[in-house]
Amino acid sequence: VMNVILVPRIGYYGSAWATLGAYAVMMLLSFYLGQKHYPLPYKMKEIGSYVLVASVLYLIHRMLPFEGIFKHLAGAVAILIYLIFILRTEKTLILKLTHFGNRNHK
Repeated sequence: VMNVILVPRIGYYGSAWATLGAYAVMMLLSFYLGQKHYPLPYKMKEIGSYVLVASVLYLIHRMLPFEGIFKHLAGAVAILIYLIFILRTEKTLILKLTHFGNRNHK
């Protein structure tokens, strides 16, 4: 239905938005039904913080007045900032999974 409405108006972008909408609906239904029948304790605050930080970095990158190589370098810096954020947030889990925190590991 979204393709029929959007494609004639905005072309391929309409198809992209329709696909995004369909996937969003499927994700929300899967989450709802999964929680209803097989509840899992998702860490919603952490997931939300990842989405929020990524969105803010993306918006800052989009608003930068740079072009060309400087825009790409700014994007690389944004990815590095995001990676550092994830590493700091998940530090305990990463150490536990990689055994870096256990010096006696053989």
